[in-house]
Amino acid sequence: MDMSPACQKATFDHIEKAHRKIAFDHFHVVQMLTRTLDATRKADMAWADRSMRQEILRSRSTCLRHRKSLEGQQVRQIRNLSDALKDTSLVRYLKEKARDIWQGYRVKGARSAWLEWVQMARLTEIRALASAANQIETKLFGILNAMRFRAPNGLAEAINEQIRTLKV
Repeated sequence: MDMSPACQKATFDHIEKAHRKIAFDHFHVVQMLTRTLDATRKADMAWADRSMRQEILRSRSTCLRHRKSLEGQQVRQIRNLSDALKDTSLVRYLKEKARDIWQGYRVKGARSAWLEWVQMARLTEIRALASAANQIETKLFGILNAMRFRAPNGLAEAINEQIRTLKV
């Protein structure tokens, strides 16, 4: 399910015991964390040395990619920029850690792993990451449901996109 407050409210208003049925899928969690990573990269760029800014701009797609899909040159690019983009490096690490939690845990143990992740995210004192951590903590019931149900959300997303298209 979409993580928007409107979708969540509609579900709680119309479905009995919705907190047991709502599932926030992997895609939406990663989407939120990718936006957090990009916002942090932009903030880091504002503080970076002027000579590094062009390289940082060119690194956007590399920075946002999943670590397992990176090739040698891209790994070197990220390593070269890690000193200039300290907050971005932290957010990137925690994004990958969240992916590991999603893929590596069954529901048992996942709650404590997510809560530990939330604490680590808050300790960084990176505003965008703390906001994402708050959302994850608030929506943890739905994240755990998605991990439990293991139901893909592709069909629902396709229908939502068709509805959006009809509104325009």
